[in-house]
Amino acid sequence: MSIPNSIDMKRFIVIILLFSTFGLAAQNPGSSWSLEQLTDSALANYSIIKQSAMQSQMSALRTENINANFKPQLLLNGQMSYQSDVTQINIPIPNFKAPVLSQDWYKLNLDVTQMVYDGGITSQQKEIEKAGLFVELQSIEKQVYAYKEMIMKLYFRILLFDQQLKVLASTSKSLQSTIQQMESALTAGSILQSDLDELQVNFLGLQQKIIEAEAGRNATIDMLSAYTKIDLNQNDLFAIPAVQTNHIVMMNQRPELALFHGQLLKLDQLKLASTAKRRPIIQAFGQAGYGRPGLNMLDDNFTGYYVLGLRMSYKLWDWHATRNDKQLIQLQQSVVETQQQDFEQSVNAAFRAQLNQIEKYRRLIEKDDTIVTLQTSVLKTATSKFGAGVITSADYLTELEQLSKAQINKEINQIQLLNAIYEYKFITGNFNENE
Repeated sequence: MSIPNSIDMKRFIVIILLFSTFGLAAQNPGSSWSLEQLTDSALANYSIIKQSAMQSQMSALRTENINANFKPQLLLNGQMSYQSDVTQINIPIPNFKAPVLSQDWYKLNLDVTQMVYDGGITSQQKEIEKAGLFVELQSIEKQVYAYKEMIMKLYFRILLFDQQLKVLASTSKSLQSTIQQMESALTAGSILQSDLDELQVNFLGLQQKIIEAEAGRNATIDMLSAYTKIDLNQNDLFAIPAVQTNHIVMMNQRPELALFHGQLLKLDQLKLASTAKRRPIIQAFGQAGYGRPGLNMLDDNFTGYYVLGLRMSYKLWDWHATRNDKQLIQLQQSVVETQQQDFEQSVNAAFRAQLNQIEKYRRLIEKDDTIVTLQTSVLKTATSKFGAGVITSADYLTELEQLSKAQINKEINQIQLLNAIYEYKFITGNFNENE
């Protein structure tokens, strides 16, 4: 591809600058956002949050059903029957005629049962339900936690793009100023046309990098806008979070730990419920009825009747079903405990790795200021030499590129350090430390 002549190139650059200036002037000032604001908005619009209330409502209904175990149970039943034979008294007794029972019988009964003692089964069912609700809520909290981490990553991606664009714009402005100076040097014959053309080509290359960075930033903003339900746009400003970098401790407060605890607690309650099933059950009962015959089997008339009493049931032998249930629950607890140990080990390993990342960025930042200062001095000297024709445009552009790279590295390392600290917070779940 041929390089445009200097006049066309100058016009093209002027057009780019004019459009850029016009575009910036036409843009409305954007809103300012913080990580906390966008996270809160994203969570407010996260559909799974609503499941917490639903799970609580369902648990309340199940608990109400469990409580019904100790409420009177009423059962109305009726029966009509015809039998081929009935009881008869065939013993001859003087002056006594034995009644003859009808072969069609009718009964309408109201049975009432009241639990007196169930061995603690109802109480354990309620504890199991309570533990089950806790597990469900912690499972939701685990998903919310991952969602918050995703929002954080998108936010820091925007911050990285912001810093990159900031440095690219500064470098572009510096190169534009150099081009203007070199145009005078070209007129004076101090440099060649090819030197100026090379500067202009690199200027356009910078514009391409800016376009790529802006496209990446806008795409990330669009994603964040979709999650937060906020109409974010490219003019909005995103604040750099303020966080101390010198207070890093290992304190595992991840929601998964509470989830493991809830699972173990539920299994403990299931084990207690297995024991409760081996206890006797005592119920009070009553029956009121009307039919033919009644309780007096020799009375062939319709009559009312009632029965009151207590009943007890106790399973003398369950073929080791309870013992097997307890062993099964114990194995399930061992599985959960193993999963918890593996999780804690992985968190500890991730924490140690993240400490190294944090330390790496701290050390890099210590060197960044010195590198930028020295490279700025080198570029200043190179600019003077280039203007005097001592060095070529390639030499000058090399130094300019080195300064741009150093500035970008400095800005990005500072954001990366904050990002690494937030990653540490999400690894440990430790958001409540004094900062």
